[in-house]
Amino acid sequence: MTDLTSTDARLRLRIVVATVFIAAAAVSTWSIMRYLKKVAAEQQRIEKEEREEEVKKEIERQTTLKQEEEQKVRVAKNVESMRRKMQVEHVQWKTLTYNSGSTTHKTTYPFDVKDTRDTIQYTTDENTGVISIKAATIFKLIEKLTEESGKGLILTSSFLLTYRSFITPIELFDILILRYHVPLHHLHLEDDERNEKFRRHIHLRVWYVLKYWVEHFFFDFQEEHLLKRLMDFVDVILSVDEPGPATQMRAFIQKQREMRKNTHVMTSQRLPEPYVPDVPAEHLKLLDISPVEIARQMTLSEYAVFKRIQPSECLDQSWSKEGDVRAPRIVSLIDRFNRCNRWVISEIVREEDVHKRALIITHFIRTSIECKLLNNFNSMMGIVSGLLNSSVSRLKHSWNLVPSDLSRTFESTFSHMFHRNFKVIRDAVKQANPPCLPYVGIYLADLTFIEDGNVNMLHHGRLINFEKRLMIARVIGDIRIYQQKSYQLAPVYIVADFIERCLSGQTLHIMDEREAHVKSLQIEPRGS
Repeated sequence: MTDLTSTDARLRLRIVVATVFIAAAAVSTWSIMRYLKKVAAEQQRIEKEEREEEVKKEIERQTTLKQEEEQKVRVAKNVESMRRKMQVEHVQWKTLTYNSGSTTHKTTYPFDVKDTRDTIQYTTDENTGVISIKAATIFKLIEKLTEESGKGLILTSSFLLTYRSFITPIELFDILILRYHVPLHHLHLEDDERNEKFRRHIHLRVWYVLKYWVEHFFFDFQEEHLLKRLMDFVDVILSVDEPGPATQMRAFIQKQREMRKNTHVMTSQRLPEPYVPDVPAEHLKLLDISPVEIARQMTLSEYAVFKRIQPSECLDQSWSKEGDVRAPRIVSLIDRFNRCNRWVISEIVREEDVHKRALIITHFIRTSIECKLLNNFNSMMGIVSGLLNSSVSRLKHSWNLVPSDLSRTFESTFSHMFHRNFKVIRDAVKQANPPCLPYVGIYLADLTFIEDGNVNMLHHGRLINFEKRLMIARVIGDIRIYQQKSYQLAPVYIVADFIERCLSGQTLHIMDEREAHVKSLQIEPRGS
């Protein structure tokens, strides 16, 4: 009985264990099935989202493609519109007429005209054999400036220095844009590839001239209308035809704009120690100021004006024409030179005491020497011209009291400055290392000689005398050499203000030629 009970117990235990295992297996299977269903659902959700994302991206791609196509259509229309606009705006080139002797030519593209004696003439240098343009129509000049071979490089600087004597900046821009748009009928090459290569050469040559214009003569673009037209051309046309050059042009323009805004020059160079007078401004007199500091402050003031002279100021003798406002800086330097001359004369002859008068003469001699040491030949000549004026040079008693060594130095160094077409001063300027403020009078004399000796137009007024412009360009080029490096001197405002007040007649009465001569005779009569 006991064995039976024990057997039954074990059987029941096994049944319970089996039941538990079966239940556990059922629960585990249910959990696994539930997990698998969850995984499958998550997978379906991810796949659905991926499909939706792909559909969304496809829609966006199609939208983008559609927008790009629409943009291309708009750009194409804008380009064509801008091309037509730039070909006719301001200068009506639609039908151009050329008179060649007894023959009249009509063309819609002025660069179609062949080289003839009626459109361009050359000259050969006897010494070097170099051939250059003597005279040409404006279209021939632009054609040679931008020709495919690139020979126009040698003309670019000279042309841009002098073009304002026969054409305006707006007109020049118009003709360059016209040159850029080479019409198909102008291309007579054998195949499309060569035609396209030729057209691209012209594009790049026009771009080069525009780039050179922006880099070296950006002041021409101070007229906002011209700058806007240049930017329109770069953004609408050049960026489509030549993306690389267009990007470079934008960078050049931006750089020039920033340079125009920031005119302050930073330097790490140590400035010379200034000589500051220890006399209050209201009591300051000429002899209280070191000749070194007078020379420095005159140099700073005059060089600031000289540096801003623009090429157009050197054309057509505009500085000598009353009421002409095209050469304000040259006129300012001429006026300042004359006032310096009158200041020196007036300062000397107004002094009654012969010993003080000799001290003033000595002071001005020392100042002129200091100007020369600074390579400031313009201020130097203003002072020297005053000392050599007859109202001053006749004052023998005063000059006899000037230290003999200084008097001899003045005689040997300065007395011949104005002789032989300024040969002494020309040689001194050539030998000077920048910074240098040359005597502006030598350039004005050269420009006057060129203008008076050469007509503007040749061949019955049909051709621009470009040989004359090349001569003018060389003179302007000499001026620009000395505009590149500025003086590094400390401003001393008490001295600079004193000089300005003297030049303007606020500190002393500035005498004219007759008044100074009369005063000179009073302080040292003839035969005394």
